[in-house]
Amino acid sequence: NRVPLLSRPGYQPPEMTGFWTEDLPPQRNYTSSVKGMPYNVTEIQTALFPSAPGKARVGSASLTVNLENVGSDPFGGDFFSQFFGRAEQKILRTDPVAIAVRPLPEPKPADFKGAVGQYSLTAQTDKERISVGAPLTLTLTVSGRGNIKSLPDLTIPPLTNFRTFYANAATSIEKKDGQVSGSKVFKTVLIPTASGELTIPPVPFVFFDIASRQYRTIRSRPITVHVAPGAAGASTWGQTPM
Repeated sequence: NRVPLLSRPGYQPPEMTGFWTEDLPPQRNYTSSVKGMPYNVTEIQTALFPSAPGKARVGSASLTVNLENVGSDPFGGDFFSQFFGRAEQKILRTDPVAIAVRPLPEPKPADFKGAVGQYSLTAQTDKERISVGAPLTLTLTVSGRGNIKSLPDLTIPPLTNFRTFYANAATSIEKKDGQVSGSKVFKTVLIPTASGELTIPPVPFVFFDIASRQYRTIRSRPITVHVAPGAAGASTWGQTPM
């Protein structure tokens, strides 16, 4: 805008058809010159993640503004209102935008569950030494740039010497410079059923890399845990296994 506004504009965001959306605060406020005239600019950004191939659509956004409309005839019948100004309401609308969404290339890997972006995968346990029947927690963290909220669950390979109990998953999102990044943390409780040097094998994660435009499979590092024999008659920790 380059004229005074009598009130805060009423903004109605567009409908997003065929997208997951993520707001990208903070909104930017700056001054720009258009044809030599200074304008105050407010910029609102939203990250869009297509949910399916085909046609997607960004609908019309609207902005309702109240402008000051000062009369020019001092002898008019409504001089008092003209002197103090009258509000003129304007409704502005954007044109809708159609977007063609390409399908992901075929063939897809058998273990691909829809993750698209750029990611890394790490693994750690809260204990390196433990006794048979005692719990330890395996933490798997997928970090990177993309639609973090929609990341699929990880699949832990079969563990012959552990009972497995799924604990929870937590998502952390960071929004910076018009990008969505963050991490999704998966926690699993493991109960060793045998003693010795037991290894938790690498856990795979398959995603489509937006930089190389290829499917990638990454794996966590294997983790070895020293398990001592349990005390005779000791009870084992347990819940309903996965």
